[in-house]
Amino acid sequence: MKQPKISVIVPVYNAEAWLQKAIDSCLKQTYANIELICVDDCSTDNSTNLIKNMQKKDQRIVLLENKNNVGPGSSRNAGIDAATGEYVAFIDNDDHYEPAAMQTLYDLITKYQTPAVFANWFVDKDGKQSPRNWYVDKLYTVDKEACAFFISPWGKLIKTDFIRQNNIRFGEGFVAEDRIFQISLLSHADKIYLCSQNLYHWNRNNESSITKTNFNKGEPRDFAYIKVAEKCINIIRQNKPEIFNPEYEIHALYESCCRLPWSYFRRGCSEIARIIQEWNVSKADFKKVQNRKRYELLKSNAWIRIFIKAKIKCLKRRLFKGHKD
Repeated sequence: MKQPKISVIVPVYNAEAWLQKAIDSCLKQTYANIELICVDDCSTDNSTNLIKNMQKKDQRIVLLENKNNVGPGSSRNAGIDAATGEYVAFIDNDDHYEPAAMQTLYDLITKYQTPAVFANWFVDKDGKQSPRNWYVDKLYTVDKEACAFFISPWGKLIKTDFIRQNNIRFGEGFVAEDRIFQISLLSHADKIYLCSQNLYHWNRNNESSITKTNFNKGEPRDFAYIKVAEKCINIIRQNKPEIFNPEYEIHALYESCCRLPWSYFRRGCSEIARIIQEWNVSKADFKKVQNRKRYELLKSNAWIRIFIKAKIKCLKRRLFKGHKD
């Protein structure tokens, strides 16, 4: 019996040096029924020609070409729309999969009948492979812990119908677009399977990676993270409020605000104050995060401590101006 098709989606932007390895790792899977959808986002190097040459040798490759440079979120959405497989997986254009990754993920998603499987990965840096073991083998009932899951879409296998029926999409036009996709997925899923095997290689040698590109119209990346956090909170509240984790979300906002340059800091404080006041967060909840931040400061040098402590003081004053517990 022929196995169902898996559509692997790769957003491509100026990845000529890494793309061959990424594509080969998909086409040489032990699971053969693969559709590889390459979405070229107006590359200016030889990436597009490389894909076209490989396409002549393997008909499983599908090439989509964006008319404008729109970023990885929009490119992945285009791949989802074009996918003909029963399952969808993602890969970044400078990474690669282990040879048996798709077979392993397929066996687990069919065995446990979940809409998605999340697996561990390796970080490849300076010739070394370091395993990242976030997950243990587990049929996981989605709860508050899910908010802290690693957000990158790769290393996962997801049912295509589940994505489409629940209108699960990547954010478009800003960084951290993948967190919106993952939070939306988890807010619709009752259970997923977590796999302890390391099946994916995240390449940290590429300084021009699409994950490091800012598509937020000139604003700092960390200001975009504040906006993304609010969008994710709204998704959770609408679909599955019981998985909302206020401590995690406050910490994420807090981190982003403390990293903002001074020119954006007051604006960031105002945005966070509005968001937190809408949650009706207490000073006690905020203090838990603040204590964690103080511990992290102890490991920083003196100038960083002075700089961030000033921001913490300003942030707290703005957040709780006129606030009553």
